[in-house]
Order: sequence, then structure tokens, then C-alpha cells
Amino acid sequence: MQAASNEIVYLTSNATLVTNTRIVVKNTTYVMSNVTSTRIKKIDPDPSIPYLMIGAGLVAVMSAAAILISNGPYQYAIIAFFGGVATILTGEVFRRNLSPLFTLLITTSGGESQLMHSYDKHDVQVIADAITAAVVARG
Repeated sequence: MQAASNEIVYLTSNATLVTNTRIVVKNTTYVMSNVTSTRIKKIDPDPSIPYLMIGAGLVAVMSAAAILISNGPYQYAIIAFFGGVATILTGEVFRRNLSPLFTLLITTSGGESQLMHSYDKHDVQVIADAITAAVVARG
């Protein structure tokens, strides 16, 4: 992506170009004169699957205890116990690694548009700052 000689470049990267006249993100061009504001929206991940895994693991561990208390076959208790512990640990690792998604939204005369999204807030913030600088410079 190249800027014209009369454009002031605020940001250029591999998939993004922000100038005083346009914004280009992933081969989509927005005219800067239509942009009125930007905002970053944080979308938190749904933790239900990790919690279901942890719950299923707890049920398996309790089943292992019930098998041992009722003098059932200890082989099944061992399998249920270790399977439950593994499921609990996997669910907890999964829960700790959930990351929010950050979405850059621009407001134009036609409404609000999603410009891009990333799990790295810094990537989104750099583009939002460049667009804001271009809007402010426009006056």
C-alpha cells in the first residue's frame, strides 16, 4: 500500500494504512472525511466450556470415591479418579488461557463499522490512535 504524494501518513504496516484522506485495512478502504470517531470494544470470552470440563472432572472424582466406598472394583475407581483429575486440570488450563478479543469500531455518517479485531490490545490501540490523530488534524 502506497500513499499518494499529497497524503500525510499517520500509520503504515503490513495490512493497514492510515493517512489524512483514507484508511485501508485488509484491502478495504474508508474515506477519512466520513469518519467521526473510533472506539475499542472488548469482547470477553465465554468460560462455560472450561467450567463444564471442571464440573465433569469433579463428578468423575466423586464417582471414584463412591466406587471405593461401595467396595466396587478399584480399577474403575483409579480410572475415574485420574480421568477426573486430568479433566479438571485441562479445564483450568483452558480457563486461564482465555483471552478477550479487542475490536476497533469506527463511526461514520453511515453508522458504525467494525474495522478490525485482535487478541492483542496494543495492535488495535495503535491503529485507533493513528485514526484519532488523523481525525483531529482534519479539524
